[in-house]
Parts: sequence; C-alpha cells; structure tokens
Amino acid sequence: MTYLADSSNKTKESYAVFLCNNKPFIITTQNSNKIMYTTILVACISAIAAIGIYMAVTNLVTKNSIRKRREAALKEAEAHKGPSLVIAYAPCINHGIAKSMKVSQAEQKLAVECGYWPLFRYSPELAAEGKNPFQLDSPAPDSGKMMDYLKGENRYASLQINFPDRAQRLYEKTVQDAKDRYAKYRKMAED
Repeated sequence: MTYLADSSNKTKESYAVFLCNNKPFIITTQNSNKIMYTTILVACISAIAAIGIYMAVTNLVTKNSIRKRREAALKEAEAHKGPSLVIAYAPCINHGIAKSMKVSQAEQKLAVECGYWPLFRYSPELAAEGKNPFQLDSPAPDSGKMMDYLKGENRYASLQINFPDRAQRLYEKTVQDAKDRYAKYRKMAED
C-alpha cells in the first residue's frame, strides 16, 4: 500500500489517497482531528481484505499480557508469506504527557484499557484455514479510565482550557466512540 496524498488543510472534509494493488483507495472524514487514525485504519482494513496483508495494531507496553500479544503479532507478521503491516502506538513528547515521558509505558497501557487504542490482528492464514482472520486482543474498554487518559495528555487537556463549552460534550463522545468501536471489533471477532 502506498500513501499518495491528503488534504492537509482546514476544510471541513479531509481525505487521504492510498494506492493498493494498483487500485486507489480514497478515504474521507468530516473531522480532520481524526484523519490519521481513521485514515490509517480504514485504509489498512480495506487493503488487507483486498490483497491479503497481515496486519496488527499493538503498542510497546512491556506488561506481560500485552507484550506476549505484541510478540505473537510480530512473529505472525514475520512468518506471513505476503506483506505485513504492524502499527504500534507509542506516545511522543508532543503528546504532552502531564506526568512526563518517564511514564509513557503506563500511558500506553491506559490507552488500551480505556479503549482509546484497541489491539487487534488480522491473519490471512486463518481465513485460509476457514477460521476468523480477525482477532481482538483488547479487553472491553474501562470507560472510567478514559478521562484519566485524556486529561493526562496536554493535547486533549487543553480542550477544557480553550473550549470549555464544548469540552465535556467531546469527552463524552470520545467515550461513546470507544465503546462503539469495541462493539464493532467484538462483532468482527465473533463472526
């Protein structure tokens, strides 16, 4: 899959174009704040279905249960006969972790626990065996931890300072989006 272009402007609609197996995938979103997350996941899911790419969404947490799933995903990606794509969430200094980058492992763990960053894998080999290729590695989101996560990063906490009239509504929408996304992924894993 090759990234071609996007609309990195301030219009209401954003788009990104990818080329996959010589066919363009055009992904649009009305909310430019979500363009990267939405674009990457939609493009990846479309591409893996189209040409059999192994895909995993993981993070770099060293906690045993998460580390084991990440290591399994990396081994599966390496063993896959075709292209593999592994996307790992890792906070950077620009996220503005309030407690400092020293706690980036805890921040990644919290992102998974609250449902902000779900962990999953897609293995074409399982589909070839007649099994469900989509594996959800995340537990159900703990919505009570979402505000701890959001307010623990300056990029989200600044919303309350700059737009207090909209902040609570957007925080609540983020919690609901995480629940909806998990329900969709759960259904995909059970089908």
